[in-house]
This record gives sequence, structure tokens and C-alpha cells, in this order.
Amino acid sequence: MNWQVRIRPFKVLSLLVALLPIFFLVSVLAQTVEEEEDRYKRWLETDVKYIIAPEEKGVFSSLTIDDERDAFIEQFWRRRDPDLSTSLNEYKEEHYRRIAYANERFKSGISGWRTDRGRIYIMFGPSDEIKSHVGGHYRREPYEGGGYTQAFPFEIWRYNYIEGVGSDVEIEFVDPTMTGEFRLALTPEEKDALLYVSGPGGMTWAEQSGVLTRGDRIRNKYTADPTQPMYTRRLKDLPFERLLQLFRISRPPEIRFKDLQKMVTSKVYYRQIPFQSAVHYIRLAEDDLLVPITVKVKDRYLQFTNESGANKATIDLYGIVTSVNGQTVYEFDETVSTYVQDLEELGREQSIYQRKINLKPGLYKLELVVRDRNSEQVGSSQERLSVPKLDSEQLLTSSIFLARRIEPVEDWDRLKDPFVLGLYKVIPQVERQYWPNQLLKVYFEIYQFQLDSASQKPELSLTYQIRNGQGETVNQIDDTSSLLPLKDRAIAIQSFNLESYEPGVYHLSITVADAIAGRSRSSSVDFEVLTPSISEQPSEKP
Repeated sequence: MNWQVRIRPFKVLSLLVALLPIFFLVSVLAQTVEEEEDRYKRWLETDVKYIIAPEEKGVFSSLTIDDERDAFIEQFWRRRDPDLSTSLNEYKEEHYRRIAYANERFKSGISGWRTDRGRIYIMFGPSDEIKSHVGGHYRREPYEGGGYTQAFPFEIWRYNYIEGVGSDVEIEFVDPTMTGEFRLALTPEEKDALLYVSGPGGMTWAEQSGVLTRGDRIRNKYTADPTQPMYTRRLKDLPFERLLQLFRISRPPEIRFKDLQKMVTSKVYYRQIPFQSAVHYIRLAEDDLLVPITVKVKDRYLQFTNESGANKATIDLYGIVTSVNGQTVYEFDETVSTYVQDLEELGREQSIYQRKINLKPGLYKLELVVRDRNSEQVGSSQERLSVPKLDSEQLLTSSIFLARRIEPVEDWDRLKDPFVLGLYKVIPQVERQYWPNQLLKVYFEIYQFQLDSASQKPELSLTYQIRNGQGETVNQIDDTSSLLPLKDRAIAIQSFNLESYEPGVYHLSITVADAIAGRSRSSSVDFEVLTPSISEQPSEKP
């Protein structure tokens, strides 16, 4: 039997007409939901990007119900309202006025609120004083070296006081691309258009008198060596002082009320992806330390996919530092991609990542999470951080960096980059294990030494001692030739050949003596020499 189906066009048309309102309603509802999600995303990533605290951002991101999000936003502004007795929230009004001003005043191919000037203006408001230069002929200030040069357009904003940052705060912006996008500068030399141009133009007083060359100024623009006359930089212009200021102005402003409810979450710590981490401490100022956090993942634990002929793995890294009372002090996340040419070499490859944060002395907890995007496997860890207190009356040193590589930094504007510590790029040997054919490289810094009143130079002596597991001294070096004294610190670099070392654990101690002040200080760290194995000796891709 054959069945025949007759399709009547009129009935089909009637049915479609009847369904049109439903299709329209579904479309409108979908568009409304998308607009609502965009509204909350825009509020988080645009409206309050610079002023929301990490714990607040974490709580808001975890909310899934619109009523809860609306209530959070209302409480967010209420916590910052300087006068709860009035219906007007002066803080909120001023905040959106600053965003509008930044968008109008600082736009330059990107929205004004996204620029460095826009961010500073939104966070701290108008400065008390602005020094502006359109570029071209410029006479340097004495603390910049004096003399005449050609400058890129720049602005220096001066604030009498910024809460949490300090007094007499100067923030410098330079437009090196001449596009109107002024970028936050880490050194006064960033505005010098003739710095890398040879010839007599743009000389400082010291260069005119023959005391310094242009190359000396480029090499020393981050150091301001006090032994070099006629080139005295202000303390607040030194690179680590500016880096400390950068950390401070990047923090969200403190909120008035500390009543944010924290969500209770259960945590399961995975070890599906093994990884190692290392934490070091570098002095920034009397009560602030630069804390580089380095993470290393062996590539053989990652899943690679082929993209346009390249083998690629992608890692999501999350870290959070909390105080002893559970308050979030610092939070970061990062996506890192790594590539290998030959998958058969995975056993030897490893990827290294570093994030530098600013902490004050005290006890903290560091939690790290690593996720492989391709395999969805996760590795997690937590450790205790004991950030040392810096005694202003004592000779001080940084952590001892056991390194795989130490290289001079040619581009002096990279102080914010991972692994860059002023004048050098230091790649830590995270696990502190070495193969016999590797060099043990050591980097550390010395602070609060005294200078000779006549020569303005320190008198420091260094003793490196390596002992084996039985306590026997296998190497000892007294060396000051590798010591580089700067204005606010001295850098010490040393290397040891491990070819004659038996496999095992060793103890390195470094003793620094200041002959002028009559003080000394010792620091130590352990490392391990591995049994030789050519197939497993790794290479790293920072």
C-alpha cells in the first residue's frame, strides 16, 4: 500500500504565522539574557576594573543569579559611600565622572579609560600639579643629568599625597610613539629621544665634561652610581623605587567598610600535573619586598596539539596569596602557551613562568593551581611564605638565587618583565638540582652597607663555601671581583663548575662582611648534584 501525503500550502502558512510570535519571543528572551550577561561583564571588566578588590571580584564571579549580582553591585557602592545619611553616593558619582573624563581626554586609538593616564586618573583623581611638555627641545633637570636634548612628549603628574602610596608622588607618562598614548615610565630617560642616537646632541653635563660617555649613561640609567660625579639621581627615581611605586598605584583603593562576606568553598588539592615552584625575596624599600614566584612544569606532563605545523600546549596558571587571617593579599591568573618542535624530545623540555609581586614582611599562604587546557588535568599546591622583616640597622641580603642562566639585560626598560632583576635576567633553577655538566650559577643582592666618606665606595668582602652531606668543605672562594656596587644595593654573581662533584646534596653558604661598618651576614641554601643521564638532562623555555 502506498501512502500519499498531501501538503496544503495554506495550512502550512497558517501554522508558520501562528508560530511567529513564539519564535519572536524566544529570540527576544535570548537577546535579553545575552544583554544581561554583557551588562554584568561590562560592570566587572570596565566600570570597576581598577577599584574592585580581588576578594570582591572572586565573590561576584561566582554568582549565577541576577538578583544576587544586583544586590552585590548595590552593596559594592554602599561600602564606598562616604556619607550614608544622604541619597546621593558621592563616591559612585565621582567615579563615573572620572571614567567619562578619561574617555574624553585620554583616548588615543583605544578608549581613554584603558590608557595608563586614564587608569591613574580614575583611581586617584586629578593630580595637584602637572608638568607637561609637547616634545622637542628640552633642558633636563639637574637630577636628570642636566644639558639639552630632544624629548618625546611627556607629562609628570604630582600628587601631594596618595593613601597607601605616600607623599610627594610623581608619576611620569611618555609618548614614545608620538600617537597620543602616554605610557607609564619607569625611568626619566624614557623621554629622551636622543638617548640611543650617537653624536654630540643630547649630552648631559657629565658627558660634556668627559666624565661619562653616552654608553655609560645607557648602562647606568637604572643605577645612578654615586661614584660618578655630576650625575646624581633622586632616590625616588631609582628603578626599584619606581617599581615599588608601580606596585602601590596598581592596587585597588582601600574600601571604607570591611564587611564583605566571604564565600566558604571546599578545596581539593590535586597532583595530576606535577610542578615545582620557587619563591625569592628582593628588597624594594625599608618595609617592602619584591617577591618573584617561579613555576616550572615539565612538558612531558602536558598534552600537545598540532596547530599550523607547531606542537602547542596551553597552561592556565592561578595564584593567590592570603594573610594569616585569610584575607586576600594578592591574586593573579595567566595563560601561558608553550611549543616544542619534536615531540620525541618532551622528556627533556620544560616550561618556566614567573610572576613578581610586592609583599610586606609577615606570614602568608601561597596557593597555586596549574591546568592543562587540552587534557583538563590540574595540579595544585600550597606553601607557607615567611617574608623576612628588614632591620634598618643591619647588613642585609636578598634570597640566594640558584640559577640556570644569568644574562645582562640589554633593554633597560624591561624591569617589569619576568626574570628581570634590574641589570640582569635571572632564570632560577627551580628544583635546585644540577647535572654534573651544568654550571651552578649564583645571584644575590646586598643592602645597607656603608660607603667610604672619601671614595664613596663600599669595602665588602665575600666568601663562598660549599660543603657536602658529611659537612666537608669541597670548595671555598674569597671573591669581590664580581661584586657590582650600585646606589642602593650591590649585586654579587658567581658560578661553580660541578664536573668533579659526586652525586648528592650540598650546602652553599655565603658570608658578606662590611669592613667600614664592622658588620657581617651569612646566608645559605642547599642544592643537589644528580647522577649523570644524558637522555634526561632538560632545557627550559621561559
